[in-house]
Amino acid sequence: MAMLTRPKLQLILNGRKNLAGCDLSGLDLNGVDFSGANLRNTNLSGTNLAGCNFAGADLYGANLNYAFMHGADLRDTNLDATTMLNTRLLNVNFGEPAFLFEDMTFDEDVFAVA
Repeated sequence: MAMLTRPKLQLILNGRKNLAGCDLSGLDLNGVDFSGANLRNTNLSGTNLAGCNFAGADLYGANLNYAFMHGADLRDTNLDATTMLNTRLLNVNFGEPAFLFEDMTFDEDVFAVA
């Protein structure tokens, strides 16, 4: 089976933005433009997503456990039912929050918003 590499993924994204249900776990996707993409139920666990643009993307039900998202753009992103266990959210741009932070606890070393 062929491995999905960052250049191949970028070619896929240039042609279409539907990666729903794909397994992208453990890849180095630093800086990839996922804006407007359908990433519903996508496995992004353990993935380097630093500097990625997810503006307007649909991440419903995605697995972001152990992902590194330093400087990612999550403005207008659907994060409903997304799992983020031990996800590194450093200097992430959420824009106007699409969810409420009440009753949530964050570790300062893990969650820092610019």
